[in-house]
Amino acid sequence: MAYRKKEPDSKAFDAMNKLSKKKASNLFTESAYNALSTGKERELYDQKAYNVLKLMYNKDKIKREFEGIDFNKYIDVLSPSLFDERAFYPRDDEEPIGDFFLDVYEGDFDQFKASARKSIAGKEKKPLEPSGKY
Repeated sequence: MAYRKKEPDSKAFDAMNKLSKKKASNLFTESAYNALSTGKERELYDQKAYNVLKLMYNKDKIKREFEGIDFNKYIDVLSPSLFDERAFYPRDDEEPIGDFFLDVYEGDFDQFKASARKSIAGKEKKPLEPSGKY
């Protein structure tokens, strides 16, 4: 059986491509974290993302929510909707971080978590400072 070109598929693709040509670039925007930040700024963003998630974890741990899991597992199981709720509608004792989340990460929760994990990895790789005590 000879291979026949799937011309209807090509026509459909071309039609979709033509219709979305001007709009497609608006669908996927790169975050400020990736596109505009210097290495030092990324380190600061990583640290802030880590601090936000660690604070959420500590508060949930005190309230016995997410009981029996460590911080890394907490990051894995934390749902984007719960994070959004706490970021945009913080509890009384929490700082609103919604603007930071949107401005730096374009609302991409997976990238936010990855950024926090970079901070954790950076802490693990840093050599210990000599304390002067032996």
